[in-house]
Amino acid sequence: MNLKNYSAIVVAAGLSSRFGPENKLFAEVAGAPLLKHALASIERAQIGNIIVVINEDSRRMRRLCAVASSIVVNSAPEQGLGTSIALGASALSDETQGVFICLGDMPLVPGFMFQELAQKASLDSQADAVAPFCKGRRGHPVLFHPRHISSLRTLKGDKGARPLVEENNFIMRKLETDEEGVLIDVDTPASLRSAAQRLNV
Repeated sequence: MNLKNYSAIVVAAGLSSRFGPENKLFAEVAGAPLLKHALASIERAQIGNIIVVINEDSRRMRRLCAVASSIVVNSAPEQGLGTSIALGASALSDETQGVFICLGDMPLVPGFMFQELAQKASLDSQADAVAPFCKGRRGHPVLFHPRHISSLRTLKGDKGARPLVEENNFIMRKLETDEEGVLIDVDTPASLRSAAQRLNV
């Protein structure tokens, strides 16, 4: 499925408080920085518009985000994930066919997952969003219908898009998958080592 008219918001503005003093997105895993793996998966999916939300406006970070169509700086990352999503959504065109919300600390999401999510969404006009579910748990990325761009732009706090998803009339469709990479994020040095083992298999 052609994703040239789709967009991805990659949230890479977290404070890495559980990881330690360094920005975890620069941490080497399987020969490349953590964020590089997450972006490579999105690039393989050939999504036309990639927006990366960062909290560190440095040459090093911008080089790491070279595949991005645009980079947005969150100057107040302590305000939470919702704020980063809102900033990314503000950079979207209203003409995009769908918006993937992605996390920059998830290096194991396979590129084909984006295709499968878009395919399921295209067959269900009632779906407000489609998310991968593995072992009964919801993972990432989550694909939102473009009618929710305006709502994504108003998010705030540390709950991400959960307030939108939990609205009574919101329809979230499940894409059942055995791909555990949709659940695995890196928050600690131990989880980085675990991800490295999986990437080196």
